[in-house]
Amino acid sequence: MLGSGLPWQSRWAVGFLGIRGLGSIYYLSYGQVKGEFEELNTLWSAVAFVILLSIVLHGVTAAGLLRYLTERGLETKEDR
Repeated sequence: MLGSGLPWQSRWAVGFLGIRGLGSIYYLSYGQVKGEFEELNTLWSAVAFVILLSIVLHGVTAAGLLRYLTERGLETKEDR
């Protein structure tokens, strides 16, 4: 995002509202194939819960964050 030309607030918003949990799913899947885990179902449940919590948190905060950016003229590069 550093070379995007977006203000720091917009770059922060993109990072905050980005894709939920793909890295966690990928790394847990990789670990499942490469390692031995006694409580694998518990790990998957924990990752799923954290992703769900993240989706809810970001869903609740997204409208306010986007309103903040719009009111201050910090729209995306394409909107200029």
